[in-house]
Amino acid sequence: MSRAMKTSIHVGCAPAADVETDIRNARAAGFDATELSIPKLERYFEQDPQAADRLPDSLGDLAVSMVDVLMPVERIARGHHHELLDAGDRWARLAQRVGCPALQVVVLNEFDVTTWREQRDIIVASLRRLADRTFPHGVRLGIEPVCFSQFSSLDQALEVIDLVGRERAGIVLDTWHLWVGETSWPEVAALDARDIVTVQIADSGPRKGDAWADDDRDELPGRGLVPLAEGIDAILRTGYAGYWSAELFGRRHAEREPAELFRDVQRHLVACLDRASRGIADGYETRTER
Repeated sequence: MSRAMKTSIHVGCAPAADVETDIRNARAAGFDATELSIPKLERYFEQDPQAADRLPDSLGDLAVSMVDVLMPVERIARGHHHELLDAGDRWARLAQRVGCPALQVVVLNEFDVTTWREQRDIIVASLRRLADRTFPHGVRLGIEPVCFSQFSSLDQALEVIDLVGRERAGIVLDTWHLWVGETSWPEVAALDARDIVTVQIADSGPRKGDAWADDDRDELPGRGLVPLAEGIDAILRTGYAGYWSAELFGRRHAEREPAELFRDVQRHLVACLDRASRGIADGYETRTER
């Protein structure tokens, strides 16, 4: 694996671990960075109001690739703006303090309109107001199109960041959401690397219910159904040189000892990145079976 390929971890894989434990485990496992989870941070600061002052020292040389996640951001333009805007400002200030470049945001389905044009206008209005609060702190919005939402395609995301301003917002690429949403790898490879805020590497087991859900994301990187070598290869073709963050959900691993889990996730993530960087992925495929 090229040393330019920096690894990070989504700490949601260990839901019971606290912020300090996540930081220790990420460093011990060899990650270059960690994402910081807003629900964990809220618990951390509630238990100890002085914890925010210690956080930069606790992190040390461990970078923070993203603070996540603020949702559903479409509420901002629908009158629920004060709480979300204040939260955006709070987390952007924290991100600035720890040297983190991005705050992740997600659009769900809280719309009272049906056409994409109407929904787009609500999303753009919401994100512009949020970016007005976050960008002054040097923090960019990382917009993740998710398969659970009507806002789920790269085309939609590119349209939105163009209207919000590319210096203020970009895309979070999640391999699981891309695969479930049947986004083609050539479509990913055609992106401008400057539009990518960060990358989340997530694999998948079989679908357990009628619809895809977070609980299906219970495979270690490279052990599941998502053709990660092809996805990583496509992202590399954009010229992307940022963090590759491993994301793992599902009940299978939630009760594992967190330090052991972090080591296992890092080992599998590095193996996936190594295979892709060596050019083992030898083409793209069209995925039609689920």
